[in-house]
Amino acid sequence: MSKKIYIFPSDPAVPHTNFLEKIPALFEQGTLIYNARNQIRVATYQGIELNIKKFCIPPIFNRILYSIGVRTPKAKTAYANALKIRERGFYTPLPYGYILEKENGLLGHSYLVTQQLDGYQTLRSKDIPKTLIRRTAQYLSQLHEKGMIHLDLTPNNILYRQEGENFLFSLVDVNQFYFQKKPLLPIQVLPYMIQLFPERKNLLHFITAYAYCRKADPKYCYRTAMQLRSGRTAYSRLKKLLKKLPGAHLFQTKRLDTRSK
Repeated sequence: MSKKIYIFPSDPAVPHTNFLEKIPALFEQGTLIYNARNQIRVATYQGIELNIKKFCIPPIFNRILYSIGVRTPKAKTAYANALKIRERGFYTPLPYGYILEKENGLLGHSYLVTQQLDGYQTLRSKDIPKTLIRRTAQYLSQLHEKGMIHLDLTPNNILYRQEGENFLFSLVDVNQFYFQKKPLLPIQVLPYMIQLFPERKNLLHFITAYAYCRKADPKYCYRTAMQLRSGRTAYSRLKKLLKKLPGAHLFQTKRLDTRSK
């Protein structure tokens, strides 16, 4: 098995190459904090807490595309996106490096090593205060006005920490991200925000606040968001049915959690 390692070069606090080379072997010794299709563990090295994300092996067709350069591996994409986000003045954990494993020329597991955040919470709660919802809308409107959008904006992928009356936000899981030089229009970003608040009342507060920030029509934005959410629900049901078809496993990733065993 071959490995390709890339390390963020300009921060003296970054763990050295020898440690990153050991990440695949040491991964199981870290503390598991996320266990699904991919896994995340926290490990400490020379007093530095590291967040290590292990990406599952892609389906065979995607493995070929990743391996011949048609598509970029997720760990590499997340690494590059994190640097761009930070360069544009928004916060995401500092990326330390990524590791790509190949077997017989095909991409296997890959790893992304970043700074571990402490004191941050997800938006996954039914009882989120309206103040936080409004601040989230303001934050995302600023992000979109800078021409950036998270394409997988779920409650787990935007973190917050409260300091007094202020909220600090951080974007995570940024392998699906889009950048452009000019502001993104509300109609362009609505499809990617409908999963952020599962509770309907919270989504209403969020879309209304976001529309006011972007000087858009709140009623139109909310009506459009609900239509998009209905369409996404129907699409998710269709995907579940397609996964039961013969040969569907060739197009599915092999999960890392216990449900894949």
